[in-house]
Amino acid sequence: MSNPAFHGYIGQRPEVQYLRRLIEGAKLKGQPTPNILLAGGSGLGKTALAKALAKEYGTDCRIICSNADFDAINLSDFCLEWKACDFILVDEAHTLTRSIQELLYRIIDERIGPKASQPFDGPRRQIVGTQPVPEITLIFATDQPGKLLPALKKRINEIRTLLPYTITELIDITQKIAIEFEILLTAQSARMIADSARGTPRLARHLLNSLGKYFAAMPPEVYQKPHVRAFLRKRGIDRHGLGVVDRKYLEILRSSNQIHMSLQAISSMLRCDRGFIAHDIEPWLIENGYIFIEQKRRSITEKGRDSIAINLEGDRQ
Repeated sequence: MSNPAFHGYIGQRPEVQYLRRLIEGAKLKGQPTPNILLAGGSGLGKTALAKALAKEYGTDCRIICSNADFDAINLSDFCLEWKACDFILVDEAHTLTRSIQELLYRIIDERIGPKASQPFDGPRRQIVGTQPVPEITLIFATDQPGKLLPALKKRINEIRTLLPYTITELIDITQKIAIEFEILLTAQSARMIADSARGTPRLARHLLNSLGKYFAAMPPEVYQKPHVRAFLRKRGIDRHGLGVVDRKYLEILRSSNQIHMSLQAISSMLRCDRGFIAHDIEPWLIENGYIFIEQKRRSITEKGRDSIAINLEGDRQ
């Protein structure tokens, strides 16, 4: 592999190098690592990085899967499991309610968490006081850091942003995941999967998982370029890495009589919700130069026009 792995984690080298240095210093001082906010798009490996950081320190990574229903009683139960210097990953941190974020202030500032009654104390559990918690490292993972309370963000020492992976990193990640799935890829095949993964390890994993199932009846000994090309075409992915919705989006912009279009107009024509388009479709199209957004209006670039001029069925790779 061209990129050395960090406890199995590949990529994000500047962030890994910096955070690794912090961990080394914290261990030398016998202290927990400073609290961290990992910001970045979905599928960029925030959870995997948190686990790798905990391994580097030599402690456990305990995961809180946040949602709007996560309450003080849930937090109380988690507090009972923590040990000194554990890494506590708060996944999807932007979904935490205001009251839970405020409870985290005391955990950070005073090492005091909520204490809930036990199930045998009555039919309905409730918060009955506080309990001490050990010194820990909180890692907040989110693709919407702006939804965290400003007072909570001020208590987080390190705010780090994960960026989409380079193609070289994604090829290494694709090869690593393929080994997990017992799939043998040629170099060209690995490159094709990496090119279609939109800069994220998660999508590379999904593609490889589906690739193995697509050929499950007659699996090839080695997945050659024609195998992967046939699979991607059936999935609706062209040689640019554009999917069905991407091409429809670009076709709407190209065909429109308007120079610019609003998200609402595009959403109506695609019959997709605006959140899906804004978070799952547009960032990759912008990053790769297919569209640009100016004053909330969407426009197609020359590259975008050229890409949809190629019919998927006649696409030659």
